Amino acid sequence: MTWLLIFLASSLLLLPLVVSIRRSTELFRIRVRAGTATFLRGRIPSGLLADIRDIVRTPPIDRVDIWAVRRSGKAQLETKGEISPEQSQRLRNVIGTYSLQRIQAGARPPRRRGK
Repeated sequence: MTWLLIFLASSLLLLPLVVSIRRSTELFRIRVRAGTATFLRGRIPSGLLADIRDIVRTPPIDRVDIWAVRRSGKAQLETKGEISPEQSQRLRNVIGTYSLQRIQAGARPPRRRGK
């Protein structure tokens, strides 16, 4: 019984470390609801954010989370939610036009609803 308590306690202590390691490679995160993109965290060039907002607006995406991570020296797009393969490809194409350095040098937009 004691080993179980030790295991649970150490798991709870390690959870913040695991989360921080995962987020260390994350460049930005955007939430889309009913065709409106909301910036959540990270850094993103304003032009890239505007392009993403255009893509999710027409046709409107109902619900998706979009984030970019750093992998092999490049920005890679990840999505979770209801998105068509065509819109997902459009988002990947837009991300591909920005270098990793350009994304990392982007500003931290205010956290407000997209237009």
